[in-house]
Amino acid sequence: MIPQLLFALLLFGVGVQAQPPQDDSTVYGTFVGCATTSFLPSDGVFTGDAFTQAEDWALNCYYNPDGEYMWAYFVCGTGQCLCSNTYYPSNQLAVMLEQYVNTLRCADDDYTGIVSDPEVCLHNCQDYNYASTQLQGDAEGASMNCWCGSQTTYLGANGYEVPCDYNTYVIFQHPVGTVVNSVYAKRQLKERLIRIKNRKRALCPGKMTACKVQGVSDSFECIDTTQELESCGGCSVGEFNVHNTTLGIDCTALPGVPRGAITCSNSKCSAFACKKGWTLATDGTCVRS
Repeated sequence: MIPQLLFALLLFGVGVQAQPPQDDSTVYGTFVGCATTSFLPSDGVFTGDAFTQAEDWALNCYYNPDGEYMWAYFVCGTGQCLCSNTYYPSNQLAVMLEQYVNTLRCADDDYTGIVSDPEVCLHNCQDYNYASTQLQGDAEGASMNCWCGSQTTYLGANGYEVPCDYNTYVIFQHPVGTVVNSVYAKRQLKERLIRIKNRKRALCPGKMTACKVQGVSDSFECIDTTQELESCGGCSVGEFNVHNTTLGIDCTALPGVPRGAITCSNSKCSAFACKKGWTLATDGTCVRS
């Protein structure tokens, strides 16, 4: 018998992963949900296409003529789709009552802030029928966003199931006035973190990082960025399948350093000789004399 304390639907409506062509298993773009008209990212473009499925909006943004956009938003009150590679600030979710665009909708919601685990979110949302969480960060340093909602039209409560993963929202339905069992909540969070950590480690062995290959799409090479001379401290053109990363430094391109006179150690470039007219500084760089 389903416990009265919590009925977890595991419905993922806000962070729907678009379905790619049948001959490709790569995930293309994500429909994030409803955005306010004040959200105007510098890289954003609007489309006039009117879709009724989140998957279609996400694919429309990814295959946009202006570029490949990872995030698709429905702008409340306009009927427009906004495409961007800028992720919407979680504390500025649209707060509107039942603004519909066919099957895509905004509904009443209450953002409660960053929480440590689902138990805290469900406690904060005990006066609502719905609570949703979104995992942020990664397995080494994760936190969660938390929203509350009361209507059956709450965004995500009516479908679009996707695998539990980073940047997906988990929708919980529970009787008003109750909270989730702490053991269950913590076990669910732990399992999600393990899945994310395993996925990250599956690409490259040990401490190697999956780095994009310049000019070759959907390809990566495994690099030890703590010692790689041309990708010191990070991937030179970004990590594979990661949108916001710190780029590494090409130690060989630093000014005043002769060929073969610099190393990468512990993610830091360190020269041991300089060209004529340059002086070796204490931080391992070369400065003009």
